[in-house]
Amino acid sequence: MKKSKLLLTLLMATLFVGFTSCDNDDDEINLKVEQNEVNIEVGEKAVVKITEGNGDYKAIVTDEEVATAETKESEIIISALAEGSTTVTVTDKEGKSATITVNVVGIVGTWNLDETKLAVEVEANEETAEKIKTELASNNFKSIELNDDKTFKMTKEGEEGTENTVSGTYIYVDKILTLAITEEGQEAETISMTITEVTKTSIKLNYDQTESFQTKYPEGEVTKALVTLELTAAASQE
Repeated sequence: MKKSKLLLTLLMATLFVGFTSCDNDDDEINLKVEQNEVNIEVGEKAVVKITEGNGDYKAIVTDEEVATAETKESEIIISALAEGSTTVTVTDKEGKSATITVNVVGIVGTWNLDETKLAVEVEANEETAEKIKTELASNNFKSIELNDDKTFKMTKEGEEGTENTVSGTYIYVDKILTLAITEEGQEAETISMTITEVTKTSIKLNYDQTESFQTKYPEGEVTKALVTLELTAAASQE
């Protein structure tokens, strides 16, 4: 009888330990972040949130010449230093980890117009709208080369398949790319565009010409004249 009670006690204890182990496994918390890859421009910051983890987070960057990272509560703050790619490894107090691939990108390079990704938006009276759409859709821009020294060269399609180039200097601040086209003997022409996205292989931008067409067609009831286009990296820089 005593042996039976002893065996029963051992069996219950074994089952209890087994259930406890299962419960502990079920309660295990892995480290997760809201995104495992970010594209960020040189000089900017990106914030990636930790969506699940055990606290006491640390971040280690593989190449600190490309980017640095720090943790603040449940966020990883990544600062982009130079073009390139690196990895941020995030750990918590339980030894769990997650990785984030960081692509630091810039606008320097040669970019070609992807004609299939050019859109025109116009709001004006019907007659004026058609005139503006025709002008904007016949954009003869082909490519632009943006250099480290803040100079640029733009290529346009001329008559009978010829190419014309214009050059000048540029400023890029707060997503606004401003081109100052300089031609000998003429006053510099300034063009401003908003860059909405930069990756290793493409640049998306908006060119708002509303004010220009409001001046050109004062009776045209123009409230919007916007070109949206995507440029792709030249094969040599992909």
